[in-house]
Amino acid sequence: MKKALFVVGLLCAGIILGAGEHKIYAHASRKDANEKSYLPSKYCYRVKENMFVKKDYEEILNPEELQDAKGIEIQKSFMNHSDPTRVVLDADGRKISQNQLKKIIALNKLKELSIENADIQEISLSQAVKLETLTIRNCMHLERLDVKGAKQLKKLAVENAPVKKLNLEKNKKLEEVSVQSGLSCVLFDFTKQEAGKIPVFPWSDYECKIQFPKKNRIVKLNYFTTDHEIDVSRCRNLKEVHMSKDCKIKADNQWYKKNGKKLVIYADGIRQKKLSVKRNKSIVLLKARKVKNKNLQYYFGEDEEIVRHLCTIFAG
Repeated sequence: MKKALFVVGLLCAGIILGAGEHKIYAHASRKDANEKSYLPSKYCYRVKENMFVKKDYEEILNPEELQDAKGIEIQKSFMNHSDPTRVVLDADGRKISQNQLKKIIALNKLKELSIENADIQEISLSQAVKLETLTIRNCMHLERLDVKGAKQLKKLAVENAPVKKLNLEKNKKLEEVSVQSGLSCVLFDFTKQEAGKIPVFPWSDYECKIQFPKKNRIVKLNYFTTDHEIDVSRCRNLKEVHMSKDCKIKADNQWYKKNGKKLVIYADGIRQKKLSVKRNKSIVLLKARKVKNKNLQYYFGEDEEIVRHLCTIFAG
């Protein structure tokens, strides 16, 4: 009986996918002896082809069904979590079908979802009613992303995916939006001899028009695309923007009077102390003035050992 229940849990947490082998990482909250919630370390499930998912998590599978559940390798113990709150799907360049995607989104407790390196053209989150964080990374064929159903979404990141239009009008609880493309790096400061922690995308590949909700909670925007302007007039709570040096921030005069001087802007990683401001009767355009700094260079490594090695070289 216990073994059967354990395997049911594995099947549900392992999200069954079709052709090929996929990596799935799942996090689930637990409680310690003092009833305090915490997240255990990351688990990796390797799920091979011809697998199958049982939607009724409480039903015990019969022996014939259990025979279909072969090929699951678990790098760390499952810890009896049949319905994870977080799933990270790394497709390793393989195709993901809409049916396979629906099995992931249908998880009742799913709050965080990351889809990486997947060959997929469309993603719809109509059933992701509890999803709070969505990350799309390196999905080079993704053209349509529908997040209207994810009304609890607080954080959205789309990196290196050719989504030309992003409609966020229904996502009124958003607090942070990131749309960025190209090669990621950080700035290395030769004066301080340290690498920055803020990702920069100085050579963007894709365009993406964003339609913000009329009322939203967005406080931070990361926008590295080939577009030359972004309209933030609806983002009344916006406090920080990271963008390409060639991009302009567009807003109405009312927004600028209330938020213009409070807004912190980084252009290609360089904080702007003064902005170029152009106005007409109703519109204000803000553009970066300082886009070069001889003490800062792009650095493409994230290994701390490499950073320390660079610091030693420049210090010596």
